[in-house]
Amino acid sequence: MHASGVFIPAVLYFDMFAILPKIFIDNTRSIVFYLLLAFTSWLVVLEIIRFRYKWWSRAYMKFLGSILKKEEKNSIPASLPYFFSLTLLTALLPRDIAAISMIFLIIGDPAAAFVGTRYGTLRLFGKKSLEGTIAGITSSTLLAILFLFLLPPVSTDPFRETALPPSLTISIFIVSLAGIASLMAELISCAICLDDNFLIPLTGATVLLLLTLFLTPATPSDIFSPIKNLLLPLPR
Repeated sequence: MHASGVFIPAVLYFDMFAILPKIFIDNTRSIVFYLLLAFTSWLVVLEIIRFRYKWWSRAYMKFLGSILKKEEKNSIPASLPYFFSLTLLTALLPRDIAAISMIFLIIGDPAAAFVGTRYGTLRLFGKKSLEGTIAGITSSTLLAILFLFLLPPVSTDPFRETALPPSLTISIFIVSLAGIASLMAELISCAICLDDNFLIPLTGATVLLLLTLFLTPATPSDIFSPIKNLLLPLPR
């Protein structure tokens, strides 16, 4: 279920809503943002009702209890910070950096958990294992690099909808370091009491942004577009 969200960065990175009538400056980013915001808001309402009304809590657990972790049955489920992170990334970052950061969470985190649970022997922090961390870094970074090969990003459009440099070699280097950093951050998420659904993508996004600014001529104004470009439709 965690990894099924990979279609979200795919829609963002490959600009799949560009075929629709142009409503916003960046159709894809704005539409994805509003869809994620609506879904995240709906999850918040569900959780508020669950903890407020016992009848809803019983119905909730009857239908969804089997897919919740043990610790989530009496607390906020991971789906809420998961979708909040995706919404935040879409709101604040250019399409390409947002999409790559999402991949670190959507693919890297479950790959680390899957391999670590079944094959992990070298424990690093708590239940985190070296094998799981390597699997998370490798799988998410390779998928992010595959995105780069399928459609190398551009940084020349007038509204700065993308930010990674047009040089494929530099982009691969930046993405690889960000992938390593994001899954290394996942290792310490328990130690600093921060949900890895926040820590993984935000760490990856921070490294992507800093390396892009350091290794390319880009400036912050080149990367960040005004929030109105995201929220407001084009004037008629």
